[in-house]
Amino acid sequence: MKQRGLTGKRDRMSLRLRVASVCMVALSAVGCALHSSIQTNQNTTAAEKSGAVSKEENPLDVLTKAAKAQLETKSFRARMISSIDGGKESARIVEYVAPDRFHITGENDEMILAGGSVFMKSPTGEWTKLLFDPSAMINQIRDANRSDEIRKSTDVGLIGAEVVEGVPTLAYRYSLKNAFGMNFTSNCKMWVGVTDSLPRKMEVEGEFNKVKTRSAVTYYDYGAEIKIEPPASYKTEGGK
Repeated sequence: MKQRGLTGKRDRMSLRLRVASVCMVALSAVGCALHSSIQTNQNTTAAEKSGAVSKEENPLDVLTKAAKAQLETKSFRARMISSIDGGKESARIVEYVAPDRFHITGENDEMILAGGSVFMKSPTGEWTKLLFDPSAMINQIRDANRSDEIRKSTDVGLIGAEVVEGVPTLAYRYSLKNAFGMNFTSNCKMWVGVTDSLPRKMEVEGEFNKVKTRSAVTYYDYGAEIKIEPPASYKTEGGK
């Protein structure tokens, strides 16, 4: 009985870590680069107004535009391959609808985050509402008022021009330490669309509460018509 209880606790911790990692990576362009527009140069160039980016721009300013562009889009999809603590890689499709809805589909699991709730689908097709509220984490990622902290902890540099699935991009590397006070440290590479400033791809190696994570994300279908709603029926974790 004791061993089963410990196993259940580990499973719950692993599940919460997976939810946190998915949200962080799915919105990492926002979370890792966001800072207040007040701190940017008010004399914007034509390229900045059009959403285009160039090699001559300050890398942090480019990531700022990428963060702003992703924040302003109503939706997107992402293909994500990730692993936790060097374990087996898992592939997932993430659908996102602003400001806080996610639909995450994997080979052996499915999750919906909506209205501050997390729902998990079992192999038998039943939905369970988990006793875990991701709202604080998502709000911290989207909070522009934490810009000073982020700027101080961010090290950014240009890698060069690359093409991602036919889209011309500029690739950048950057790192974060203790982002959003969440004990999350990461080294990242982001590919930003040259014409629209939208994040097109990310690779992240991070550590969250001493657990190492690796993820590769490709973003697509920006602005698509996506609907994400809680399941019509479900039980509550630990209850009926």
